[in-house]
This record gives sequence, structure tokens and C-alpha cells, in this order.
Amino acid sequence: MQKPHLANNIPCCIVMDTSALLDTQFDMVELLSCLLPNSPHVVVIPEDVWIELKGVANSTDGATASRAESVTKALAKYPDFRSHATQTPARKTNAAGASSSSSSFATANAAAGSRGVAVLQKSKETFYPLKKFARNRDTKIVACAYYFTVHDSNTLGVGDTRSCPLRRFRYENAFFVTNDVVQQIKASPYKIPTIDSSDLKRHWGHLGHWES
Repeated sequence: MQKPHLANNIPCCIVMDTSALLDTQFDMVELLSCLLPNSPHVVVIPEDVWIELKGVANSTDGATASRAESVTKALAKYPDFRSHATQTPARKTNAAGASSSSSSFATANAAAGSRGVAVLQKSKETFYPLKKFARNRDTKIVACAYYFTVHDSNTLGVGDTRSCPLRRFRYENAFFVTNDVVQQIKASPYKIPTIDSSDLKRHWGHLGHWES
């Protein structure tokens, strides 16, 4: 299969829910290992999704645990998760005096021509008015999705490029991917662009041009 020309693709930010990552109909390992690196997109894994994945991988539910383990291994190939999965990496101070992780590749530039990457949510990458009242992980995941999808969209026009203030990547379109109907309902009042894994699979080749 011919690899896509990255310069012709519009970079997207894709926030993944646990339900989508464990989908049995769409091979998420292939997406994370093969499709994503050959795209200009950034996949964001909320911290609570990462915790859930590791919990499921260590559970006794054979098939689901196996899928979760495969997904965590695919994510572990990206520096953000590799360092997080072992121990807290050494901190260093940049020129501005701010502390930064040694896995600096996690602040990937997803501009056209760059390779796609998966990153782990940072603690400040959330919608605090929603997170502070969260009673479970699901609501915290939606708060993360809001940060990346809605966050500053009210001040931007169609086709404008967004930038993530805590990282060095830019994107023009953003989606929250979940197969959980309850999560979809939670996201709706906040106008979070939400799709499921079947939509992601169907529109992957032209995701930057597609609106949910």
C-alpha cells in the first residue's frame, strides 16, 4: 500500500477514549504503529485512559486484557509513554528556566511533512470547570477532550491553525474518539466534535478535510 504524502494532509489532533482503543472491529495497534507515523496527526491519550489501559491489561479478562496489553505496547514505542511506563525521567531546565522532560520528542511538531506521534496528556491540559466537579475518570477524559477540541476554537475561523500552548504541535482539525454512548452524551453539551472508531477508520485518509 502506498504511503500518503504527508505534505498533502491537514494535521489533526485526535483524543482517544479507552472504548475506542479497545475496539474489536478496528486494529488500533496498526493505527498506532503504522498509520499514525505515516500521517501528520497527533493522537492524545488522556492520563485517565492510560491508567485504565494498564489496569485492563493486568486484569483476568483474557481477550480484552490482551488487546489492552497490545495497545499499551504500541504506545510505549513513543517517548512520552516509554519514559512514563518505567520511571519518572530526569528533569532538566531549559533556557527560559522551565522544567522539561527528557522525552522532548513528545512535544512533536505535527505540521505538514512531520511524522505523526502519540502523546500523553499533561496535567494542565484539561478544562478545569468540568474536571473539578468530576466524580469519575470518564468526566476527566471528557475534560481533556474539551481542552484539545474546543479550547480556543471560538476565537478561530474555519481552517485556522490551532497551537497547543504546552507543546510544539499545531493542528487544524480535532476530534474526540469514543465508542461509549455515555461519553458521547457527556461531550455533546460542550460541543466537542465526537466520532467513533468506525468513523475514524472510514475517514482516516482524509481526516483533515472531514467534519463530524
